[in-house]
Parts: sequence; C-alpha cells; structure tokens
Amino acid sequence: PPPPLFDVGDALAAMDHFSPRVGYGEVVELAPGVTVRFHDAGHILGSAIAELSADGHTLVYTGDLGSWHRPIVRDPSPAPPCDLLLCEGTYGDRPHRSFSESVDEFREAIRTVLGRGGSVLIPSFALERTQEVLYVLYLLWKSEDIPPEVRIVLDSPLGSAVTRAFARYPDWFDQEGQRLFSQPENPFRFPALAITRSSEESKRLNHAGGGHIIIAGSGMCTGGRIIHHLRHRLWRKEDGVVFVGYQAQGTLGRAIVDGAKRVHIHGEEVVVRAGIWTINGFSAHADREELMRWIGQAHAPRTFLVHGEAHALTALGERLTGHGLQVEIPSPGEQVDL
Repeated sequence: PPPPLFDVGDALAAMDHFSPRVGYGEVVELAPGVTVRFHDAGHILGSAIAELSADGHTLVYTGDLGSWHRPIVRDPSPAPPCDLLLCEGTYGDRPHRSFSESVDEFREAIRTVLGRGGSVLIPSFALERTQEVLYVLYLLWKSEDIPPEVRIVLDSPLGSAVTRAFARYPDWFDQEGQRLFSQPENPFRFPALAITRSSEESKRLNHAGGGHIIIAGSGMCTGGRIIHHLRHRLWRKEDGVVFVGYQAQGTLGRAIVDGAKRVHIHGEEVVVRAGIWTINGFSAHADREELMRWIGQAHAPRTFLVHGEAHALTALGERLTGHGLQVEIPSPGEQVDL
C-alpha cells in the first residue's frame, strides 16, 4: 500500500497552529472590519456555528446543527440574526422520535436479542454517538432495565480515544452530564463495560456466545471492526443489529437498513438473518421542526440550505418558503454574489 500522507506526529504538530483558543461568544478580528464569533452548535462537544461580520453585514454558517435535549452535550445556541444564513438540512424532511421513545425502543431491542440468547451489534460513529450510546446503556444497566450480567464492549480504537477525550472535559457537558460524571462510577467507567485494547481481543468477540452488546465503528459500516462482527454475526438469527445513526446511500449500513436479504462483506456473500432495528431518535442532527424553529430565529433575508440529500433539502425549502422565507439550494461549485 502507498505510504500515508501524514502520521500521528504530523497531526499533533498541526495542532500547534490552532491558536489562539477561542471560546463561545468571543469576537475575533480576522482583518480590519472583519470579525468572527462562534456559538455552540450542540452537535458534538466543541462544535460551533460561525457568525462572520464585515462591512455591516453578517453571514452565519451552522455546520452540523445539533438536536435539543440530548445527553452530555448542551443544546444549540439561539440563531444569531443575520443577513445571510447557510444552514444544514440533513433531516429537513422529517421529525425525529422523541429521545425517551427512542430509548424505550433501544431497550426493547436489546432485551429481545439478549432474551433469545443472542448478542447485539451497534455500529456507531466514534465521535459523540458512541459516548451517547454508552450514556444510555449505563442508565439502562444501572436501573436493571437490561440484565446486570450483560457484557458491554466498546470495540473501537478511535471511539475509545474520543471517549477518553470527552472524559477530560466534563465542564463542557450539560448540567445532568456534569452531575453524572462527577461520580467515580459513570457512563465511561462501570463494571459491565469493557474496552478492547488489541485486535486480538476484538477477534475473540467473533466467537463469543450471547449476552454481549458490542459497539464498533464505523457508523455506516463502511470499514472498521464492525465489518468483521457483521460477517460473523449477521447470519445468526439469534443476534441483532441496532443502527443508531444516519446511513448514507450506497453504504453497507444503508443496504441492511433497507432490508437486503444478502450482502457482500470482504467478497463473501452473507445472508441477513439477524434482527435489524433502526432508531433515528439518537441522531445528533436537528430534525425538521427544530430546523424550522431555529432558522426562523435568524430572520435572514436569504437562506441557503446545504448538507443533506436532495429530497430532504427540497422538503425543508418548501416548508420555509411557505412561511415567507427566501430559500435557495445551491449546487456544488455554484458561485453566489453576496
């Protein structure tokens, strides 16, 4: 294989250029008359909405906008008033189920699989989603809503590294998260949780019996250790796969969610016999109603919708237009006169 373009040393060296550190709400002058201010996007720990001002005009770009009332992360900041808004629209065509309903569905899926002697696979994004899943699993285990003897395994090197990073910054959590993580036993450290340290430990999970909940990346099943677990467990009717994140078109995860009876993994055809659950309420993206409410707060004369499949952006654009907003959906490479 070709040598990597950069290694860990290069990445660490690059971090020296990310200064000065900027807090939410601080105004930073980029050039004479040009300033930027960041607001909490509520998507992942540290995510930010950029508010760029110049010549008396303001442009706001959401990046990924989070959902409200989520574990650990704070809610998104209110939309700053602006002249031009660039907003994501990942879930612009539909609402999420409430988080409490999603947790109930999550619990029932786990109890169903464990009850028939199987194990649960949870494909999960390493950043934010894995930590949220651990948070919910801890609460279910603590309340004995799932069997106390269950073995919860985080089998993701990147997910483990991100989880350690989260644990270093509890001051950035929401109030409930700060309270929970002030205890010695918490969602990232409790008796039922094991974290794999090597590929050999991961491989041994493929031959373990039932009673396991295995969290592994990648979230869309495009690579990572989840691929090997799917290859070994997808054909077992006693096992189950619980999807807790968005599955893009063309990914293995999307094929499974869409009901494929057979999939190809590493050149091998695998029959899908395991139970499949899709729980969209875990999404870290704002849903249709949240986007509508947040965009309305900005009072922007022009709104550009980006970051979403065409049908989602179109549906959101139509609803916003119906509320009197001027909405545009730009094409890749399109230039716009601001």
